[in-house]
Amino acid sequence: GSTADVSAALAAVARGSRTARAGVAAPAGAAVVVGVLGLVFVAPGAFVLWRAARLGGSLRDTLADLASPAGRTAALVVAVSATTAVLGTSLAWLVTCTALPGRRVWRVLLVVPIALPSFVTATAVLAGFTPGGPLRAVWEAVGLEAPRRIRGFVPAWVVLSASTYPFVMMPVAARLRSLSPGLDESARLLGSSPWRVFARVTLPQIRTAITGGAFASSLTLAISEVTER
Repeated sequence: GSTADVSAALAAVARGSRTARAGVAAPAGAAVVVGVLGLVFVAPGAFVLWRAARLGGSLRDTLADLASPAGRTAALVVAVSATTAVLGTSLAWLVTCTALPGRRVWRVLLVVPIALPSFVTATAVLAGFTPGGPLRAVWEAVGLEAPRRIRGFVPAWVVLSASTYPFVMMPVAARLRSLSPGLDESARLLGSSPWRVFARVTLPQIRTAITGGAFASSLTLAISEVTER
């Protein structure tokens, strides 16, 4: 039946991908790069503990003080990474696999946020919600009351997601352009719906690009937290 044929095709793709990965040796400097990235994540907390020890503070009290902000930061990183994975993949599919009018222009415009620091995007959002601002006008035009203060988890999540989704969109779009349409067309001819084709045929082939892009997004967030403090 169609399901068995699609499953067989997917299994063949998976076997080919595993074989290709198994036959490629890791670059010589991969361990060094991974070690440096690990230090970027560990360094801020290690520095705080080192300073507390030098100032004679209690390790238990220091860890207790770090627990709440560390938890909020971790939640923000997870939320931003998940959002950029979904948003970046959706936009990559839209500008690569559909007949979107002016999609070549959209490919350029949609990567502009990657060139802007997150604090610039945040400043633009704050300015947009001031009295007379364009975002406030749109907000009120649909019958919503404009927020009095823009601060906290949700605004940070929205701004950071809007700033970093190109880290997912660009590699996913590149991967989509490199895929052969044969499997997708075969699955469609066998009766699979577009969503089923994407979930069972396309997604397994772009999963690595999505994961890598989401990791790059979270890494950028971590680096910005270190450099802006």
